[in-house]
Amino acid sequence: LAGGETFSAERGGKAFLDGKPITVSATTALEKSALSLYGRKFDPGRVLNLGQKVRRWRLLGASALELCYIGCGRIDGFIDLRGTLRVTDAAAGMLVCTEAGGKVSDLDGKPLVFPDEVTIGKCMVATNGIMHRKIIEYLR
Repeated sequence: LAGGETFSAERGGKAFLDGKPITVSATTALEKSALSLYGRKFDPGRVLNLGQKVRRWRLLGASALELCYIGCGRIDGFIDLRGTLRVTDAAAGMLVCTEAGGKVSDLDGKPLVFPDEVTIGKCMVATNGIMHRKIIEYLR
């Protein structure tokens, strides 16, 4: 990264930041959480309830980096409601996030599966795993 950090992970192994093992945060309460949220042309009411509960919002503009930040505990969740997130934008970050103990799903909480066509985007919810169900419920 431009900041000089290197995230890495291996499926079935651990996730690392600059060669040192990382894990997701232990944050359990939305009121103490930091989340990243992207949306375009979505119903604001869908996230209004969630937005009032979250302690802090972060918008970094790089999906893979935000997923890595979940993996090392810098943020607690990432929500992309745009429907434009492509596998090429997210795959590496998803691996770091999940191998560090996080959870990644679609908006219904089901495993996120990208289509073979890389131009087709999806929506995503990624968290430290602890708050995943709670965030999905707020988005319904």
